[in-house]
Amino acid sequence: ALAARGFRLAGLTSDTALAAYLALPGQRTFDLADLALRYTGKELGTASGTPTGQLTLDLAGEEDGEAEAAMALVLRARATAELADALDADLDRRGASELLRDVELPLVSVLAAMEQAGIAADSDHFAAMSAGLGGEVKAAEQAAFAAVGHEFNLGSPKQLQEVLFTELSLPKTKRIKTGYTTDSEALTSLLAQTEHPVLEHLLRYRDVAKLKSIVDTLIPMAGEDGRIHTTYNQMIAATGRLSSTDPNLQNIPIRTEEGRRIRQGFVVGQGYECLLTADYSQIELRIMAHLSGDEALIAAFESGHDFHAAT
Repeated sequence: ALAARGFRLAGLTSDTALAAYLALPGQRTFDLADLALRYTGKELGTASGTPTGQLTLDLAGEEDGEAEAAMALVLRARATAELADALDADLDRRGASELLRDVELPLVSVLAAMEQAGIAADSDHFAAMSAGLGGEVKAAEQAAFAAVGHEFNLGSPKQLQEVLFTELSLPKTKRIKTGYTTDSEALTSLLAQTEHPVLEHLLRYRDVAKLKSIVDTLIPMAGEDGRIHTTYNQMIAATGRLSSTDPNLQNIPIRTEEGRRIRQGFVVGQGYECLLTADYSQIELRIMAHLSGDEALIAAFESGHDFHAAT
């Protein structure tokens, strides 16, 4: 929010949400009111003017309830400052202060810069893919109708059960509350047993429909600059891994040829030279080598051999 207005934030000493994440990694949400109550024993008022989500920076305020909204903001600011002190003390006790100071806080500005920069999207590529996948969805649907002899709703588990187990008398799958499962694993197993063509068309329909929905969510995500600005989350995975939302860029398939075609829509935008990918090499094994001090394992890493390639 500050960067969009030409300000650069510096001197960040703490972040109550990140500190709470390090203190309570198993927790799912880090709400300011909950944390304030837990760490300072104070309840945050829930005035009708209490802002939610990211605060706006228009600073103009609104006349109706302006004083109440301003007071709610003051309370939240005060609670945040008190909470920061309490969390800093907690992290000191846990020996996690360096993790916040040297790893998580510096990462905030890196992720902010990445979000601001975004990644260039080839909208023509995505539009063409969507149209092509739409045709394949339709073709798979028509093929499934032909194999059964009439139309039915491929997205309805109830109708699928009726068609597969009652009309076609295929072997029953695992029993569930609503009858018998029609998930992809069950249908794949059923196809191997019976080789009935409707199952092949059903699985194909699901695959291409899923890919189309991914492409269709990406198309409107590009901003006026032609770039997609995802949001990176530091506090979702208990393991410390990053996740991304709106869109989830880590969820773009890579194992299939069609999935890789979606990835081709992310391109080197104007003013940039290349796309770079970087990943940890054998991070868990390296940690194990460090903690155990195992000479053979350390020697193996120092030799420079590629464990994946060797395996």
